[in-house]
Amino acid sequence: MVKEIIADLARPFAIYVTAGAAAISTVRLAFYSDDLSGAAVYMGAVFAGLAGLYGFRAWENNKAVSASAEVEKAKAAAPAVDAGELPPNERVQR
Repeated sequence: MVKEIIADLARPFAIYVTAGAAAISTVRLAFYSDDLSGAAVYMGAVFAGLAGLYGFRAWENNKAVSASAEVEKAKAAAPAVDAGELPPNERVQR
């Protein structure tokens, strides 16, 4: 149980920390950089990494939602089995 809790919290925490670090580093870079082309390359690399993190997270959520939708479709398509009862169209009318 503890392992699942840690796994559920670790990825969002890592994404938020990475986004915060990227924001802080770009502001610091703007104040202390003398070479603007190097700063632009650095900022592009940082934001490309963040886009990859958020993009993968969105893809993972989409995949999980579609998997749960497939499970629900399978549950809905499965015939309901009662304890020994025949479907209404196969019952003998008395």
